Amino acid sequence: SSGINAEWPLRPGSAQRPLMTVGKSAEENVMQFLQVFEERYGNVHPAFHIGTLKSALTAAFNVPADLKRPLIVFLHSDKALTGHLFCSQVICSESMAGYIDQHFVMWAYDLTERRLQQQILTECQSIFGYSGRQQVEMYVPDKLPLMIVITKVQSAPQVFAVFQGDISPDLLMAQLIDAVENYNQTRSIEKAAELEQEQRSRLRELQEQEYLDSLQRDREKDEMKKKEKSTDCDSALIPLL
Repeated sequence: SSGINAEWPLRPGSAQRPLMTVGKSAEENVMQFLQVFEERYGNVHPAFHIGTLKSALTAAFNVPADLKRPLIVFLHSDKALTGHLFCSQVICSESMAGYIDQHFVMWAYDLTERRLQQQILTECQSIFGYSGRQQVEMYVPDKLPLMIVITKVQSAPQVFAVFQGDISPDLLMAQLIDAVENYNQTRSIEKAAELEQEQRSRLRELQEQEYLDSLQRDREKDEMKKKEKSTDCDSALIPLL
């Protein structure tokens, strides 16, 4: 059994626990999203990053080049016609969940409520700039759910690709594989640049240490000369018997 709640989605007007609640902090809402998502769809799903969008970006990109991964921002809405199927049939498949966990960091947010939509658009603008906000805004709220792939090239995070909820599982997997391959090429260039920078830094440190050692040797020589002069002067002052 996949653990998916066969009674979901509930009939219109039925009581349902929301994935997120207006007024809660981002961290509280992300935890609530995880709990409610698992109540609905079971435990087989990609790992959702617990924290803010900014902390998800940090987990994806503010790490050594070998550990960097693209970020998937998953935006859901209970009002979206394809939302339930996308979650139950696509995201919660073992192959999709496994591939995402291996190659991406994933952060999820619910946009069922208008105030939550405005919050995410404001955050997108602060992180990705106005053009990034526009790329997301054109899909919110009428074209949800979304999977947005974020990459980071030359220190600036950017929207690499956007996938809507009506995409087939096979096409989505192919597109994610393409995104990973593309990012790995970029990452290998960054890794080479990081290695070159480390080598320059090590060389600079070595040169600085050699310079300090040279100064120390010069000081020691000066001290020896002063001592020798002092000894010579003391010898000259000794009276002859």
